[in-house]
Amino acid sequence: MIGMESFVGSAVSALPTPCCVIDRSIVEANCRAMAERAIRLGCVLRPHTKTHKTLEIARMQTRGSARCVVVSTLAEAEFYANGGFDDILLASLITPSKLPRCAALHNRLSQFHVYVDSSSAVEALRAHAHLLRPHHRAVPSVAASSPSGGEEVHGGAAEGEPASCVWSVFLAVDCGYNREGCGHDDPQSLQLALDIAAGPHTTLAGVYSHSGHTYQCRDPEAIRRVGEEERDRLAEFAKSLAARGVVVPCVGVGSTPSCCVPPDHLDGITEMHPGNYCLLDYMQTQIGSGSLRDVAVFVLARIISHNPARRTVLVDAGALALSKDLGCSSSPPSYGYVVDHPSWTIVGLTQEAGKIALGEDDRTPVTVGQTVRIVPNHSCLTCACHDYFFVVDGSDVVTAVWRPVRGW
Repeated sequence: MIGMESFVGSAVSALPTPCCVIDRSIVEANCRAMAERAIRLGCVLRPHTKTHKTLEIARMQTRGSARCVVVSTLAEAEFYANGGFDDILLASLITPSKLPRCAALHNRLSQFHVYVDSSSAVEALRAHAHLLRPHHRAVPSVAASSPSGGEEVHGGAAEGEPASCVWSVFLAVDCGYNREGCGHDDPQSLQLALDIAAGPHTTLAGVYSHSGHTYQCRDPEAIRRVGEEERDRLAEFAKSLAARGVVVPCVGVGSTPSCCVPPDHLDGITEMHPGNYCLLDYMQTQIGSGSLRDVAVFVLARIISHNPARRTVLVDAGALALSKDLGCSSSPPSYGYVVDHPSWTIVGLTQEAGKIALGEDDRTPVTVGQTVRIVPNHSCLTCACHDYFFVVDGSDVVTAVWRPVRGW
């Protein structure tokens, strides 16, 4: 069996297909731009790693600090912990069956955070607090006076309770996406946050909103409007908690579109948590998050059949190499963008083959074995189809092979 590392130093055109190729220079530029944007907006950047699931890109996202990241699976959390990362937020709603693994991460890291949106999840955390191993950890508990005149609780442990026996909890707040999260304007949501902060065995480390509905936008101004609404709603939620004596350490918003095209300010917000921005994809270029030159990933495929009468070709990249995400469903719909052939449309995918309709007026010579580069509609799903990524650095020569974590 050929080891993929043997292709380091090879030209991209010599790679086995289908395969996923990432341009490190573009990733670095995207990560640098987002870090600078966060500084300008006065926010901590807590990047999501689910798009790529690699140590290498996560280090670029965190500017080498290996701290303050978001993950979507326990497998990712364990992978990053093993890779030297800390301050990890598992931004997938927990179930009791996952709490033993969560506890193991809590016990080995200085900061590990879980994510909830219901009182039943909080009850499960408390029922499993015995899994937390005692050790010293600095967790703020009580500070100065609050705006309401009483004691100001920083979402901390109850007085005298060992900090190690306390789950660090982020509360999911729905600010318009209508997926997970308790309602931003629901009094029961405030009560749930107060309950988490009061303990026992829980501390309110943050409130978290994901503006996934920015993916329905089609221009920068629409993205900004969604970002402004999310900002205002979550900041008001945190302000309501402060008025009741609970100051939340982290107030986090964002999606890649709303962080690439942010509001003019993020007053009242402390963190932003985009993820896809490091690679981007064709969908992001259609939304307005970036341009094709900002996309750091493509799938390399080869033509395996050409039918001149039907004006179609088949490539060896099917659903298991590209995913079946239609993205923004351009007209006509396409399962990706074929680089250098804008009139070609990927009209169908089977498991291992993609069918491309050639443009009506396109007379480009086509040969079996010819390589094509496909910018995926949704890089998060496409990258999840591949067990390794070939890396280039501003050229067509492979410089490294990166391996993402897999599983749940």
